[in-house]
Amino acid sequence: MKKTFFFFLLACFLMAPAITKADNLSDFIITDITLEDSDGLWVYFQNIGGSTVFGKLPIEIVDLDTSESYYQENEQMYWTNTTYKLYLGMLKNRNRSSYRLQAIIDTHNFFSESNENNNSLIKTFYKPVPFCTETDGGRNYDQAGSVSGIAEWGKGSPSSNFVDSCLDSLKLNEMFCGADKYVYQEAYTCPHGCSNGVCIKLPENPPVVEVKKPDLAIQNVQTIDLRKNRGQFDWRLTYEAINLGETNVNKPFKIIGKNLTNNQILGEITPDSGEFKPNVLLSSPGYYFEGKLGKEFIYGVNNIEICIDANNIISESNENNNCLTKQIDATQYNIDRSFAKRLAGKLLLGVEQGGAIWYVDLINNQRHLVTWDNAITLFQKFALGILDQDLLKIPADLSSVKAELDSDNDGYSDVIELQNNYNPYLLGGNKFKIDKKLASRLRGRFLLQVDQHGPIWYVAPNGFRYNIHWNNLMDVFTKLSLGINNSDLNKIEVAP
Repeated sequence: MKKTFFFFLLACFLMAPAITKADNLSDFIITDITLEDSDGLWVYFQNIGGSTVFGKLPIEIVDLDTSESYYQENEQMYWTNTTYKLYLGMLKNRNRSSYRLQAIIDTHNFFSESNENNNSLIKTFYKPVPFCTETDGGRNYDQAGSVSGIAEWGKGSPSSNFVDSCLDSLKLNEMFCGADKYVYQEAYTCPHGCSNGVCIKLPENPPVVEVKKPDLAIQNVQTIDLRKNRGQFDWRLTYEAINLGETNVNKPFKIIGKNLTNNQILGEITPDSGEFKPNVLLSSPGYYFEGKLGKEFIYGVNNIEICIDANNIISESNENNNCLTKQIDATQYNIDRSFAKRLAGKLLLGVEQGGAIWYVDLINNQRHLVTWDNAITLFQKFALGILDQDLLKIPADLSSVKAELDSDNDGYSDVIELQNNYNPYLLGGNKFKIDKKLASRLRGRFLLQVDQHGPIWYVAPNGFRYNIHWNNLMDVFTKLSLGINNSDLNKIEVAP
């Protein structure tokens, strides 16, 4: 009996280190998934086990609706009870209204953990698009209704259904749709009490009492071209605001300016509602919006809308005169066509515009901004088709020609053949001669080499042609551009 008990104690002693070791293993968990900084995916995780470990820790997020995956590895010392944060990448397909994401830590089971069943977390994100529908036609205190949509006070939450209700025996909690398509609520005091989500009406035919209301309106929108001042903004819109009704305004509301042409918000203010007494005209200097061309405004015609009580908070005697539209023409104010004609065909480098490159066309003498996105389309629009035999008469800048190019496959590169006045486009071709008069006539032109399926050349003011392709596009144009300041650049009309 004593011998058996001895072996039992020995077995317990041998097993004890294994049990202790299991208790001291690491144990990784996902504590949260977040969307930050314009939909950047971050994972928060922690080692809640009893052991600090070092090594590569893989983490993956799977979009459960599309099976799209985000994967990163993080290598460091993982202390126990310390929260870590890892960036997984930008959220894909950001036009959806909701996302179900599952984060999985230690996806390859690199670490031995005390609990292998708590390595994932599923979280749903909602990115609702504002919408709003109602059953009682707006703020109708005499009819109980409901509103479906996203609450203005909970814009990060999914849409819900909201029902008119009584806050107490007198006050009605009226739900309604704002002009911005969010759900709003108003605590309205019913003259004769509140019951079942509606104001109580007097029995039979009580005398009709005319309810006096305010009536907000925008008047006299004026525009001021600020470009001559060379300040921070290019345009200013001033306007007048007035209460045409018979009572004061006693609630805060918003005035919003918007460019309907490019859907840009010009500004949003919440004025002092106490100033809006009946027939008091409020105007500048406090009432204006400003902006820059290329952002709030576009070159050309802009359709501007300024709305007072844009969030539809104030109950008015006339709800149809809150917005006023104004059309402004934001073309340039100091066009010098003679100056523009002298620069036709040239490339200009806007030294005060961060190095923006413009091309002045030879047809309308208008300037066109050259970017990676529009370059090829722009060149093709103004290019003249030319045959190889005529193109060869214009001297080529050999540094713009790809060194490895051998158009006729004769073992000699185009650069070598052009350098020695041989036709590089025809096997066994003869020598060619330069025609300086032709080169002079075509200065400033883009040429489309039709015999070679469309390579593009630009004939610079120096009479040399430059082969334009993706590898050298901006470098060549920057090299050939003339520096110009904004004062002179604005004398050249921008192409629509």
